Amino acid sequence: MARKEYWNNGNNLWVTSKDMKYDRISDSLMKISDSALEDMQIYSPGTLLMVTRSGILKRTLPLAILERCATVNQDIKAISILNPCLPEYVFYAIRANQSLILKEYHKDGTTVDSINFDKFISIDLPLPPLDEQKRIINEIEKWMRYVESIESSRFVLNETILATKAKILSLAISGKLVPQDPTDEPAIDLLKRINTAFQPCDNSHYENNIPEGWLLVKASEVISLLSGRDLESSRCNSVQEGIPYLIGASNLQNGEISITRWTSTPEVISTKGDILLSCKGTVGEIAENTIGDVHIARQFMALKSKGLDHGYLKLFVEAKVPLLKTAAKGVIPGISRDDILEMLISVPPYAEQIRIAATVSHYMTIIESIHR
Repeated sequence: MARKEYWNNGNNLWVTSKDMKYDRISDSLMKISDSALEDMQIYSPGTLLMVTRSGILKRTLPLAILERCATVNQDIKAISILNPCLPEYVFYAIRANQSLILKEYHKDGTTVDSINFDKFISIDLPLPPLDEQKRIINEIEKWMRYVESIESSRFVLNETILATKAKILSLAISGKLVPQDPTDEPAIDLLKRINTAFQPCDNSHYENNIPEGWLLVKASEVISLLSGRDLESSRCNSVQEGIPYLIGASNLQNGEISITRWTSTPEVISTKGDILLSCKGTVGEIAENTIGDVHIARQFMALKSKGLDHGYLKLFVEAKVPLLKTAAKGVIPGISRDDILEMLISVPPYAEQIRIAATVSHYMTIIESIHR
């Protein structure tokens, strides 16, 4: 790598594990010069390339068919097929044994995960007649096309579902999801009960965006915000006793809370009804605290409602998460307290908040059933 003449004006393929993302290799991220080629083994089209040294071998076995002459680096083994007519059959035969290879031929005692290639070359592969190999390849590739079509359709469906959810939330917080009831107590009366000194700001320039009886207020008017803090490991237990302790964003999955640790200390940060928001790392995961007293680590914030319906507050925060994530800062992106407390919350009458939350929940349940 230190010899510049090996890389200047390079136009010869030098395949590394970073290139092994596709079933067929016709290009490489790095290319070597003709002078470097003199010291390298050149492999012809039809050669199978297999990654035998990489951390990715914990999960999968990268394998590809070479389509252009190429050299490879030390993390890859080249498998030349004695009968060059059908490398595809050997490719699929090895791919079919991926789980066995990763389990039985893993080389222990190395700094990087690797495959014991001396053991691998003794693997038994079924060898049918040549014509049957062709039929097998045709059948596999036919089904692979079906699978790719399904995967493509699933991607489109996922994108449509995400867009539909976002639209439902947008309609909900703008008063366009459920009809207004003129007999509902206006939001201003609710806000004055929360804070007797409350004085509404000028909403005149928002009148076209919110219904009559609603108000736009800063989040700090209707929520209090508590940041989590880390506890010493000596205060945490591995047994299910004491108070649950959420240590990372992975504790929030699809709106559900999973418990991984407990602590016996009586200090509590989050209480039942709070909206928990992951604000570091995997930012934006949200769940309503339905389990009671919970410790949260500093990756979380607990949004405590001062009078809003918990369900409405949760869906409002969900609707605003994309904007909060866009504003996230730092090497490990983080949502800031100020961004949350300064955001404007559209507050409907309390009775309408409950209707909105119930309607959103109904629609989301239908969408999830379609997704499954």
